[in-house]
Amino acid sequence: VADFIGKTNFLKGRITASALDADGLITVETEIGELKTRITDAFSAADKVTVVVRPESIGLGADRVDGANMVEGTVDSLSFLGNLVDCVVQVGGRSLQVQLVPPTTVQAGDRVKLNLPPDQCVAMPD
Repeated sequence: VADFIGKTNFLKGRITASALDADGLITVETEIGELKTRITDAFSAADKVTVVVRPESIGLGADRVDGANMVEGTVDSLSFLGNLVDCVVQVGGRSLQVQLVPPTTVQAGDRVKLNLPPDQCVAMPD
């Protein structure tokens, strides 16, 4: 369903906590590192899940003071599509789609920090 409504990033992972944190989020170890996410169903520690995050939800830079869901990567390519810039960023061997609003100074080959806001990440059972 998520793919039907547009481009979406899917990250395989495993739940590493046995309970929700104070913010109602769960911790998932993914292919790109540990992420805090919302969850759609009942869960147990060690359950396999897929974390879904839309490209327009991912931001550049250190927007979060606590550093939750911050990952580093390298810009692989950019496509200018008028009202947005579609970026592919390599993070830990994975490609993430990121959509930015122009103007942007990011160029292919740049090292960037990405912010995947926990409230915009959703873990779904595999």
